[in-house]
Amino acid sequence: MLPTVSTIRVLAGSDDNNIKRDSIMAYATEIHASHGDITHRIAAKLKSAAQRFANYRVYRKTVSELSALSSRELDDLGISRSMIKRISLEAAYGL
Repeated sequence: MLPTVSTIRVLAGSDDNNIKRDSIMAYATEIHASHGDITHRIAAKLKSAAQRFANYRVYRKTVSELSALSSRELDDLGISRSMIKRISLEAAYGL
């Protein structure tokens, strides 16, 4: 939440000719920090980090399992070794 800003008028003297003029000064009257906003942002960051880590684990597990297969088993699936990284990315991130 943004702070509320109010203005007041102050009389300021001019050095050259002693003529008083009005100038406007701004100041914050209230500053509210909602703890709920911070809590929600932290929770969202943690949830996002957990989701990224889960996606990464799916990627690593897919790479590991496909790499462990023999060339014949990969051929039976219609996969070449050069396709393992791309298939793993698709499985984990939907790319």
